[in-house]
Amino acid sequence: MWYDDSMKTLITHVNCCQNLEESAKIQWDNCREHPAYRKAALFPDAHMGYDAPIGSVFALKDWVVPSWVGYDIGCGMSACQINIKHKDIQDHLLEIHQEIHNQVPCGDSSHPQPIHTYDINRQTEGIQDSFSKRKVFEQLGTLGGGNHFIELDKDIDDYIWIVVHSGSRGFGHGIGTYWMRKQKDESSGIGWYVKSREAQSYLYDVSVCLDYAERNRKLIADLVKSAITTVLYRHQNTIHIYDVMTIDTVHNDVQFIQNDDLNLYVHRKGAARLFESKLGIIAGNMKDGNCIVEGMGNQDYLYSCSHGAGRKMSRTKAKETIIFAEFEEKMKGIVADVCASTLDESPQAYKDLFDVVKIQEKNKIIKCHKWLTSLLNVKGK
Repeated sequence: MWYDDSMKTLITHVNCCQNLEESAKIQWDNCREHPAYRKAALFPDAHMGYDAPIGSVFALKDWVVPSWVGYDIGCGMSACQINIKHKDIQDHLLEIHQEIHNQVPCGDSSHPQPIHTYDINRQTEGIQDSFSKRKVFEQLGTLGGGNHFIELDKDIDDYIWIVVHSGSRGFGHGIGTYWMRKQKDESSGIGWYVKSREAQSYLYDVSVCLDYAERNRKLIADLVKSAITTVLYRHQNTIHIYDVMTIDTVHNDVQFIQNDDLNLYVHRKGAARLFESKLGIIAGNMKDGNCIVEGMGNQDYLYSCSHGAGRKMSRTKAKETIIFAEFEEKMKGIVADVCASTLDESPQAYKDLFDVVKIQEKNKIIKCHKWLTSLLNVKGK
C-alpha cells in the first residue's frame, strides 16, 4: 500500500524563505497535506506558482504529482566558460547582441528547419500528444520568453561565460500540459502511485524532457559561440573559441532519492538539483549577473538550492508599477533588450540575488564559488 501511517513520524520540512507572500504560503501548507508527503524545503526565492510554490522541493513516498514539477519540465541553466576575455569583445557587444538574435530564435519562434534531430521513443501518450501539436525539433536551439535568457558574463579574471536559462520549450510544455490535465481530471489532483501505469509513463516523459532541455541549452551555447565568431571575423579577428568548462543545472524535475531509508520521489519546482561538491548556477536578474555555487550535500534541503533570485512582484504588478525610465537607468552599461515588452523582467521585479545567496550560505546549503558580472543579456521579446 502506498500510504503507511506509521511513517508519519519521519515527516519534516525546512524553510529559509523570508517574507513569503500569503498566496505562496497557502500553497506550501496545502502541498504538505498530501498523504504521501514526507519532506519539503522552501528556498529564499520562493513565490507563488501553479499548485505548488516556485522555489520549493517536495519529497513523496512512492508517489508522483506532475503539477509539482510544472509545465517546463527540465528547465535549467548552463554556464560555459570560454577561452576569450572581455577585452576581446568589449568593443563589439552591440553587434554580438544582434547576431545572437539572428542565430537564436526567441519567444515562440522556431528554426525554419531543425538544426539537430535525434531518436525519441514516442511510446507514451504524453509524448505522442506533444509531437502532434508542437514543433519539437524546430525548437531545439531556441530560447523561449519570460524569464529565460542568454547572457555573456565575465568572471574576476575577465574570462567570458555564456550563461543560458532555458528548458524543454513547447515540447516539454505540451507534455506538462497533458499530464497536469490528466492529474486534474483523473486523480483528484493528487497524482499517482509510483507503480501505476500513469506514474511510470510520466517518469519516462520527464527523463525525455530532461535530455531534450540539456541538448537545447548546449545548442544555444554553440549558436552563441558562432555569433561571437561571426562578429569577430568581421573585424579581422580569427580567435578560435572553445569551452574551458561547462556547468549544467536542472531545476524542474522529479528524481528518485533514498533518504533516511525511505524511497522518496523528490519534486523540484524552480529549485536546482545540487549534490555535495557539485557546481550549479543561481540566476540573478538582467543586471546583477549570476552566481556559480557549490553544493554542500544538505539532506534537509533535499540536495537542492534556489534556481534564481526569485520574483518579488508579479508580471502584472511590475508592468503597472515600474516606470520604464527607471528600467533604462538600472540597465545602463549592459547591452540588453530593454523595451516595453521586457519591463516585467526589470531588476526591480526581482529579489536581491546577493541576499538569496547569503541566506543559503548561512543555512549550509551552498558555498559561493564564483560571481559572474553581466555584460550582455538577450531576452525573448
